[in-house]
Amino acid sequence: MMAMRRGSFFRQVFLGIMATSALAVLASAFGIERMLERRMVETLAENLLVDARMLAETLDEGALQERVGVLRERFGRRITVIAPDGRVTAESDVPDEAVARIESHATRAEVQQAWREGWGWSTRRSATIDRELLYVAWRDDANRRIVRLALPLGVVEESVARVRGGVVTGMGLGLLLALLVAWLIARRMAAEVNGVAQVALDRAGGARPPFPVTRTEELARLSGALAVMGRELDQRVDDLEAEHHRLQTILDTMNEGVVLCDEQGRIILFNRAAREQFEVEGEVTERTFVETIRVPEVVALAGRMLREREPDSVEFDWRGRSIQASFVPLVEDFQAGFLAVFHDVTVLKRADRIRRDFVANVSHELRTPLASIAGFAESLAEGALEDKAVAVSFVDGIQRNAERLARIIEDLLQLGRIESGRLPLAPEELGVGPAVDAAAQVISTLRTKRHAFVNAVAGDAKVYADRKALSQILVNLIENAAKYCPPESRIEVSADERDGMRRILVRDNGPGIPPQDLPRIFERFYRGDKSRNAAGEPGTGLGLAICKHLATEMGGRIEAESDGRGTTFFLFLPLHPPV
Repeated sequence: MMAMRRGSFFRQVFLGIMATSALAVLASAFGIERMLERRMVETLAENLLVDARMLAETLDEGALQERVGVLRERFGRRITVIAPDGRVTAESDVPDEAVARIESHATRAEVQQAWREGWGWSTRRSATIDRELLYVAWRDDANRRIVRLALPLGVVEESVARVRGGVVTGMGLGLLLALLVAWLIARRMAAEVNGVAQVALDRAGGARPPFPVTRTEELARLSGALAVMGRELDQRVDDLEAEHHRLQTILDTMNEGVVLCDEQGRIILFNRAAREQFEVEGEVTERTFVETIRVPEVVALAGRMLREREPDSVEFDWRGRSIQASFVPLVEDFQAGFLAVFHDVTVLKRADRIRRDFVANVSHELRTPLASIAGFAESLAEGALEDKAVAVSFVDGIQRNAERLARIIEDLLQLGRIESGRLPLAPEELGVGPAVDAAAQVISTLRTKRHAFVNAVAGDAKVYADRKALSQILVNLIENAAKYCPPESRIEVSADERDGMRRILVRDNGPGIPPQDLPRIFERFYRGDKSRNAAGEPGTGLGLAICKHLATEMGGRIEAESDGRGTTFFLFLPLHPPV
């Protein structure tokens, strides 16, 4: 039906323009031919007038008849000389003896006009030579005569015929051009109608092409009305898409997994966090909840939700993580289903465990020196002051435990400042070798245990770090190695580049760290091997935790490895300022 209407419209427009163009071309051709014929005759008459004036100067009265014959042969013009009374005195196209018998030309139109106006012209059939001629007469005032030239109109007709052929050819081409223009106009108008219809169909399919600009007033109004309607629909679609995008963005940025299902248990919505929690790949829409999430506790809860329509929750372990699932029934106008939200509480549980361990460790670490101080003070109060040697020993014990208590509190305060970002750092380019030497100088254990300390850092090794923070890290690492290694052990510090960072290695050949303790040595107060704390000089248990946080604040990290024959700490720090 669409194609039939288009063809009918095209034919009507094309045939109408074609008929109008053909009539206009035919009328123009007729008028142009008449105008050209008239103009050619006038132009020829003007040329003959020029010839007549020129020939008049060469005609002598003596041998007039002979002279017009010669000029006739030279110029190809019929020449007639007429006296004032109309008598023909010379005629180039008749014999000499017949000139006297030529009738009077006094009544000839061109002759009369020439006597009045100086020159005249006319066309008619000549009675003398019986041919259609163009006559041009010029008044020769100097010799009181009329010089008339004549030219057969066949020349004009031949010229008009030649021009007529060109005109017909031009008009034919013009008609073909008009037909082409008519075809193009009809095609354009039909294309405009089809363009508007196609855009409307495309928009109905979801695309948003603009409505075409038409040159036809009625089509322009139709296209404009459809464009207004399209803009309104586009705005509503944009609002819906923006709302959907905002909802999807919110769901995808949530740390909680969100799953929406219909009353049959088929998945309608499955956000990014849920995919990551349950390691789901590919398209899940229209799959069932049971097919996608194969966790027995969750599957059982989903089944109860579909049957009983009551909110419920469950906590379960999934591949090393603790997840809490909350199910809520949904009832809408068109369907019913449920919403499941999955909270990964692994970090919360770990943080709670760390908090409890921290409180217990702080309590334990503070209780020991406080109990020692209280015991020494109580003993002194009960009479130990009388024994000077005992009193001095007790006072020394109080002082040592007070200092230990102060170190624990200072380390806790410093750790708190680092974690809260309140510790000011001023990174700069530092030489690693000098920093290692300076750290080793302040560690008395290296000398008392007669350790072999080796600074194997190249002289040109640089690092971008805070001077005090780097010194504290090196002191802690070297001091730990010296403290827990047997006397005369070897402690070596070296440096190289790894992964675009400066790597500083602190290596000893002591007893090493048990594999089960290695992952937790950077935790606060963590001590895996209790015998290591009992011997020598126990620390606060916060040194490695402080080292880890300082390295992180300077854009680096710290790692450790141990194979039972020694321990190596790896300190990674930037080589250059951050870009």
